[in-house]
Amino acid sequence: MTFIELVWKMAKVNYRKYLFYFLCNSFVVMVFFMFSTVYFNEGIRNANEMDGESLSTILMIPSVALIVFTVFFIHYAHSVFIKRRKKEFGLFLMVGMSDKDISKVLLLENSAIALLSLGVGLLSGSIFSRLFFLLLMHVLEMESIAFELHITMFATTVGVFLIVFSIGVAKSILDIRREEVLTIFKEDRVTEKNKVRSPLLGGVGLLLVIGSINFQYYFFSNSDYDINDGLVLLVGLISLLSGLFFTISHFGSFLIQLARSRKSVYYNRMLFLANVEYKFKQVKGISLLLITMTMVTIFYTSMLLYFYASAEKLAEEQRIYDVSFAQTAMKNAISDDELKQLFNTDNHEIKEHVTLDVLDYFEQSPLGDYFNRYSFLSAEQFNQMYSKHVEVSPGEMIRLDNITPEYHDPYVDHENGEGKYSIALKEIKLTEKQSIIEPVFDQLNIYEVNFIIVHPDDYDRIAQKLEVYKSTIHVLNLSNWEKSGDAYVTWKEQLKKQNGIEGQDPLLSRLDYSTEEVLLEPQAKIEVYNSNRKAGGILFFMSSFLGALFFVSSFMVLYLNIFSSIDQERMTFHKLYKIGMTKKEIRKVLAKELRLLFFLAPLLGLGIAFSYVAIFAKDAGGIVDNPLFTVNFMIVAVFYFVLQIAYYLLAKHRFMKEIMGDQKS
Repeated sequence: MTFIELVWKMAKVNYRKYLFYFLCNSFVVMVFFMFSTVYFNEGIRNANEMDGESLSTILMIPSVALIVFTVFFIHYAHSVFIKRRKKEFGLFLMVGMSDKDISKVLLLENSAIALLSLGVGLLSGSIFSRLFFLLLMHVLEMESIAFELHITMFATTVGVFLIVFSIGVAKSILDIRREEVLTIFKEDRVTEKNKVRSPLLGGVGLLLVIGSINFQYYFFSNSDYDINDGLVLLVGLISLLSGLFFTISHFGSFLIQLARSRKSVYYNRMLFLANVEYKFKQVKGISLLLITMTMVTIFYTSMLLYFYASAEKLAEEQRIYDVSFAQTAMKNAISDDELKQLFNTDNHEIKEHVTLDVLDYFEQSPLGDYFNRYSFLSAEQFNQMYSKHVEVSPGEMIRLDNITPEYHDPYVDHENGEGKYSIALKEIKLTEKQSIIEPVFDQLNIYEVNFIIVHPDDYDRIAQKLEVYKSTIHVLNLSNWEKSGDAYVTWKEQLKKQNGIEGQDPLLSRLDYSTEEVLLEPQAKIEVYNSNRKAGGILFFMSSFLGALFFVSSFMVLYLNIFSSIDQERMTFHKLYKIGMTKKEIRKVLAKELRLLFFLAPLLGLGIAFSYVAIFAKDAGGIVDNPLFTVNFMIVAVFYFVLQIAYYLLAKHRFMKEIMGDQKS
């Protein structure tokens, strides 16, 4: 009989084992490839709509989590498959096959499974990824971005899978070659020994978990340090997972040591504690995987709800007026009638339209080959916008820094003996009366944040005596800005076409630090609102995708763990039953073990997810100032645990039925 015939006969006899192993690997390949089609899509990565954090930063946590999932899931599926095959290998060794022959069998059958898994996984991933991609683009209203399939996606998926898969196969071959035939036959009846039982390592792991969370909280979005946020998340997450692994590995021993300090607790729960220690030796990798999956699912879904629920609130906070734009001598020209025709519809209308004329003067700096820019505003017009009335006399000025105080960087060109700011431009001299540091109107790219407010008479003198460039700031408030999206897009397109027809604008020609299109870009709440909704759409797609994936995966992982060793568990139950334990007592012990397995990892994942919510909430002022973060987190967490409880009850019922059989108490 040839090796191929031998492998084929084993596959036909044990087709369920092979089928489940094949499906697990195909599932991982499909999922990883589907994620790659989004992560490596150039259209999404370069989309103008993606404001704020880049896609790479947004997807850093799920990327690492998916790699961890891939490594552990493939490794665990392979371990279960080999464990259920070892008696066959032991039998082959007894009838005369060598270690080398067993290695050939393993290589042959695993190579076939790997190739089939890659083929089926990539094919199904290509089909389903297109469906998910089209759904994503529809949600984000980014249909212009094309679906892509290129070599990077295939190479990354194939490379990661083959590396992890090959390591697992190589480890199995080495284990088989090292073990004796008798050991292989007795393996399912020999308990695993914990080679290292150190509470100290558990403590180090716990400190590493706490330290990594604090590291990320302190350095993420911290403007005092020039550190990439993606790097902070990557380093912090790797440290966090490493610390969790050490902590989980020694949890059982720590629990027993703690219980021994109270003898009544220890002896009343000795069987349960011993089983817990044994279980945690077996499931430390699974527990880490479940913690990671729970953390990513709850965290990203919570952030999704926040982005959707607070998109309007964020737009209100980031924009003072509903629509703002600058009109120069030749660009962005539009009449009041044209504005009314655009924005006065059945859905919305203009409630307020205020204009503010700006005079820009450029003076050659005596300190270098550059120009000082002065933007003058009339106090009379400024008071139409400013909530607090200001008064200024001829020869006086008020400095306005149109920015929040936390971003204010004071800059003084000239100071007189009293420390007051003053300027002298030909026949015009102005002395500072006061300064205002607050956002009065929305910042436009064409202007700097510094303005000079003067008396109307001085404003007229500046217009007559100096070579200035006049422009106008328009601000509009609408009755229902949330529905102004279509009108705003139409208006922007009209301005863009009109600006392309006109010649070069005198003011814009002095501003060579940016393009004309960027300098003339309007600002609107609806644009910020749509941007936040689209960012939420990315999170919606990824959190829905990863949430469904991780919940199904947790089911598969727990299923593998619980039911792969069902025969051994059943034998243990019969032995305990024979020495006098009742069915009720055994059921109670098994129920405690299942509860620990089902809920300890999700609870730890829940706590870590909340820490990441607090980390990402820093940009919005923190979770204290934004209770919506906590509310959304609690909604998602409760929903997740309701599903987990339902799954636990179903698994418990089947597990008890498989273990107990028809035994009577």
